[in-house]
Amino acid sequence: MLVAPSEVAEILQCDENDAAMLRLLEAASRAINTYCGRTFEWRKDIVEYFDGDGQDVLWVSSPPITDAEGNITYSASSITVWEDDDREFEDADKIDADDLRIDPIAGRIDYAGIFSSGPRIIKVQYNGGYSLSTMPEDVKYACIALVSDWWLHRSYRQLDRLGGQGPLDWPNILPANTLPEKVLQLLQPYRRNIYATGF
Repeated sequence: MLVAPSEVAEILQCDENDAAMLRLLEAASRAINTYCGRTFEWRKDIVEYFDGDGQDVLWVSSPPITDAEGNITYSASSITVWEDDDREFEDADKIDADDLRIDPIAGRIDYAGIFSSGPRIIKVQYNGGYSLSTMPEDVKYACIALVSDWWLHRSYRQLDRLGGQGPLDWPNILPANTLPEKVLQLLQPYRRNIYATGF
């Protein structure tokens, strides 16, 4: 979740354990992650694979890059990068941290050399994302606004009461451009292209 349930409950004036509100919050968090092409929530040991393109820059998909405790760090030793044409990614294939420079906020990794060309020959492992306490305020507000919009729209709550497609599922079938304009504007600076795959 992108926001603590207690913060949403305060706005909606409901109990923070309200089942419908929690389902909406989970759905809104997923919708925002999908629209922005990233995962905002902090995760440890994220693994992503990249195609080598003969360039010297990589962009991870879940910035900011952090240390193991979730603190933003500029130390390249906080990440591990492998380059291997055989895609076995053994210790001998690791790139020395001294040859890497990171911009943790942007999720950018600069390499002092040049990456080889080939499909999925680069592997990156890192910790990344925001905790509830460090989540950007505009992302939190967008999530709360989206939950509030769905909560106040009578037809969505009626579907939930009738046992049909309720708030948990309904937002997942909507294209991104059906999100409220105020939400889209808040999220626009955080949208990303997909540079890596996690599998």
